Amino acid sequence: MNKFQSDLDKVRKDAQMLHQQISDNIAKAKALTAADVKTAQANIQTLADNMKVLARDQTDAVKTNITSAIDKMEAAGKADVAETVDDFKHANEVMLDSVRKATQSLSQAVAEMRTKIADKIAPKK
Repeated sequence: MNKFQSDLDKVRKDAQMLHQQISDNIAKAKALTAADVKTAQANIQTLADNMKVLARDQTDAVKTNITSAIDKMEAAGKADVAETVDDFKHANEVMLDSVRKATQSLSQAVAEMRTKIADKIAPKK
């Protein structure tokens, strides 16, 4: 496994952990605060920034999938946060959906990368 693959797998795992954090926020909706939402948004932005570094040197489908994930993450990180429990819950649900979609895009990038590597090492006929 090369450095890019390791980094891509790490970013995907980070996205999955972020998904779990947001799910946990939704579960504690009555105690949820604006700070919880803003923390999740900051984590989303950090992850999107890390993904930008990964996407920089990629081409074709891998870059397309990472860029798609970045777009979804950035959209999630920009959700407005109001001051009611329902607003906090809604913001977390929007972030959860975006992070889920971003994780799917990252999984597609991982699969594409693995396919490219398998094609390179496959015996030539």
